[in-house]
Parts: sequence; C-alpha cells; structure tokens
Amino acid sequence: MKTNIRFLLTAGLVLATTLTISCGPSAAYHSASGEPVYYDKLTYEGETYKTVKMPDGKVWMAENLRYVSKNSKVKLHNHSASRFGRYYNWEEAMKACPAGWHLPTKEEWNAMVAAIGGVEVEGKYLKVSSNADEYQNLLPVSWGWQGYNIRGSRRYPGYGEDKYGFGAYPAGCYTPDDFRTSDGKLVPNDEPHDSNLGAYFWLASEASTGNAYVRALANFNYEHQKDINKLIMNDKEFEELYKWLQQGEVESDEEFRVALSNSNLMIRSKAILHSVRCVKGEGSEAVVTALVAPVNDSRDGKTYEAVKIGEQTWMAENLNYETSDSKCYDNKTANCDKYGRLYTWENAMTACPSGWHLPSDGEWQTLVDFTGGKEVAGPKLRSKSGWSTHKGYIAGKDYYNFSALPGGMFFNGSSVLIDLAGYWWSATENDANDAYCLTMGFGSNIVGDGNINKASLFSVRCIKD
Repeated sequence: MKTNIRFLLTAGLVLATTLTISCGPSAAYHSASGEPVYYDKLTYEGETYKTVKMPDGKVWMAENLRYVSKNSKVKLHNHSASRFGRYYNWEEAMKACPAGWHLPTKEEWNAMVAAIGGVEVEGKYLKVSSNADEYQNLLPVSWGWQGYNIRGSRRYPGYGEDKYGFGAYPAGCYTPDDFRTSDGKLVPNDEPHDSNLGAYFWLASEASTGNAYVRALANFNYEHQKDINKLIMNDKEFEELYKWLQQGEVESDEEFRVALSNSNLMIRSKAILHSVRCVKGEGSEAVVTALVAPVNDSRDGKTYEAVKIGEQTWMAENLNYETSDSKCYDNKTANCDKYGRLYTWENAMTACPSGWHLPSDGEWQTLVDFTGGKEVAGPKLRSKSGWSTHKGYIAGKDYYNFSALPGGMFFNGSSVLIDLAGYWWSATENDANDAYCLTMGFGSNIVGDGNINKASLFSVRCIKD
C-alpha cells in the first residue's frame, strides 16, 4: 500500500493542494465570444510572450519561460521550446524572470487558484484546450495532454478549457546529470520525465535547504480522479487508501475526492529541472535587473551567467579560468566550481576572456552607487545562498542578480574566510606593491574598499568592454 501512495503523490495523478472555495470567475476576463483576453505582450531576451490578467488581479505569463540560462534544457530540440519552454533548476528559476517580474510563491499560486474557482477547476481552466493545440497531431507522437486510458476502460480527457488563456502544456521535468533517488538509483536525464502526462512549475517558496515547492497539473481533470484511482488499484488497495485518507473524518465521496487531491503542491529537489511561469510585480523579493545572455569562454568552454546593471554588463558569477598562479580555496575543486578561482593581481589583470576586463575601481564604484551606495548595497548584491547565516544573519537579497559569493581569500599562505567574506580585485593600482579591491561580509550592509598587496589571492568579476 505504501508504494501506491508514493506513486499517487509523486506522479501527479491526483490534483490540488487544499480545498478553497470562492465565487466564480468574472466575465471581464473574456471577450463577447468567450475567448480569453490577453494582456500586453512581453519581450525578453529576444523572445516575445503573451501575458494574461487572471481573476486574482495579477498579470501572469501565458507561456512557459524560454530564457536560455547556463543550465537550462529544452525538450529534444530547440523547436519544442516555443511550446514547452525551457526547464530550469530552482536556483536559476529564481533569477530567470525579466526585471519587474518574479517567480510566484506558493501563496500567490494558491490565491490565483482560489480566484478562478478553486482546486476543483484548476486543471480544467489552466490547461490548454485541444482546439487551441495546433501541435496535438504531430507525428510520430502527440505532444499534448494525452488523457488517461486504463485497462480498456473509457478514456479520461487530459486537455482543459484554458478559460483564461493560461495555456499550460504537459512539459514534464528533467533530472540533472547523475541525479539519484533516495535509494541510490540513477535516474536517466536524456529526455523529460512525465512528458505529455504532467506540468510542473517551480515556486519561489523553499521547503528546506535542498528542496522547494512545485505546482503540478496532472494528465486528467479533478472530477475524474476518484474513478481513475479505483481503476489503478485493486479493491483491497482502494479500501486501504480510503482508510488511510479517512482518519475518522472523511465520510462522503466529496470529502474523499478532496482528500485525494492533496498532492498538487509538491516538494522537489532544487536540482531537478522544471518549467517557469513568471508573474508581474516585484513580489516579496524584488528583482530590479534581469539576467542577459550567458557568456561562453572559448578558452576552456565554461559558461557564465551575465547581468546588465545600469549601463554596465557584468558576469553574474566569479571567474573560474585556471591561470598559472590561481588557486582553489583549500585546493579543493568543489570550491572553484562554486566560488570561482582566487587570483593574484597580476593574473587577475589578464584572466578575463576576450571582450571583458577586470573592472577599475571607478567601475566598481559606479556599480555600488547604482545599487544604493556603499552603506546599503551589500545585501542587494549578495547571493541569497552560500553565505553564513550565523546568529540569524540573512545571506543576501540579490536584487540585481549580481549574486556575490563569499569565496574568501588566500593571504599570507593560508585560505581564510570562505562563507564569511568575498574579496574582488580592481584593475586600479595604489602603488607598485598594492592594488584596490572591493569586499563584502556576511551580516553587513556595507560594501567596503581598500588596497592590499598584489600577491594576495582574491576573486575576479569581469565586466564587459
């Protein structure tokens, strides 16, 4: 019985998080013919998206995000992105939305569902309709909602009505390279899982350090779930599931249906790749600037996220290009992978790829001034994770997607202060022995600067020429 429950909860075969009751949707969101009314179009990194104003009053993207981030994937080939969008891990999903838009929290998604009429109609109203799916008859396989057909029984439809133009397709999800289940089984990642069977959207709400919430839409609609679950289990299993859900309180078929529907809000590893829908507005964590196209370093094939802040375009990661005098903190490759390499000033001056350079002290100052000044810019530039949270200090807000990380430094023969502070070289010399640098520390709002011996090893952030 335990296996069947896990199957139901993880495969997305039963719908919705909690029962919410609201008044029906307003006709103001439809034309006289009953078709959805789309909002303004949004253009972001060369892609144009339809948007729709939902009955919760918020404007949502009406298509899955297609921004090309460093680790995002597409289904089989790039042409499929126009329909399914791209797939992102949670960390990238948190940064991927355009400026002025954000990844929705679970509370925002729940509020939207309540406004359209509750979980009973969530799948039906959000999923694309068969009439609107111009791809459904593609050969050799259909990429639409396949519905559910069990042991020769009648077919349960998978398509919805798309009442508000939200247009959810069954994109499924990807697992990352070398991803393993809790029992150690390697999960293949050559194609998306649950494709044609489910839609999975990242939410901004964290469940734990390594996990975050996902909203799932299943391959059939709410009103069919009781019949389907009776068909996929034998009588004894169904009776046991009923007892498990009952807990002395579930007495009617309607309550039973509601109890079965408590799996639409899922908790998944942040490493898994899911779809992204952005919602307009700053949300609780404002993002002032959006990422731009990633930068490929042709010297070693590494790719870096990039961000435009004001008139400057910066790498949004520390450089990890190996030079003669560069080091990994504590000589551990994992630290280079996360924090980038540490460089002497001489190496730092020539470490950036073609078209990029080590920023001058004046260019650093322009960034700090643009983000509010040295007294307040620290948390706005620091990454949301990777910093020490000792005594309850907040890692960072990362309002500008700069994602400064505390790579520490190599000083007087020792690696020190990783997770606590970050130090970045500038191209500006103080004298023959010293050069200027910029620093940020955990728990502090201040962005500091100063000069230090050129033989010290600091992080490097490159700025576009």
